[in-house]
Amino acid sequence: MSIDTALPGDHRTDETGRGLRFVPAPPADELRSSIVATPIGDVVLIGSNDVLVELDLPGDDRVRHPEGRPRRDDDALADASTQLREYFTGTRRNFTSI
Repeated sequence: MSIDTALPGDHRTDETGRGLRFVPAPPADELRSSIVATPIGDVVLIGSNDVLVELDLPGDDRVRHPEGRPRRDDDALADASTQLREYFTGTRRNFTSI
């Protein structure tokens, strides 16, 4: 599996200038979903093996998975869920690579 890194000046580069990492999405049958209750509503995390590939915010009605949302498995994205909860409680300001 290769990892692309955005170059400085690229629109995908974060404020630190190090760039964001992009990895290929896992096959659809390996994706799992997790729902995190937040002050803005339920946020749906989608990924595989603790790699977050999608974050759906409340009110976003676009259909990304015509075959249905990936199977719910809160353990599959536990780290991402924890970081999101910490952000909304005010104990986290930055996210680690997920």
